[in-house]
Amino acid sequence: MLSMKTATAVQQDQNRADYMEYLYGLYGRDNPDVENRYTYTGLFQHHVELVGADIVQAQVEWFHEDGEAICLYDAEISAKA
Repeated sequence: MLSMKTATAVQQDQNRADYMEYLYGLYGRDNPDVENRYTYTGLFQHHVELVGADIVQAQVEWFHEDGEAICLYDAEISAKA
C-alpha cells in the first residue's frame, strides 16, 4: 500500500534540500581552495556547531518562509567567527 506524504512533510523535505544548498554556498564549497570542496561532508554539523542545534532546526523548519532573514542572520554570525 502506498502512502502519500502530507503537504507539510513535502515542504519540510524541500526545506532540508534548499537549506543544504544554501549552506553549500554560504561556506563556499564551490571554491577549490576550501576544505571539503565540492562536497556536503560535515557541512550541516559545522553549521550546527557555529550557530546551535535549536537555531538550525528552526531555520530548516521555516526556510521556505524566512530564507532571506536566515541568510542575513547567518552572514552576521559567520562574519564574527
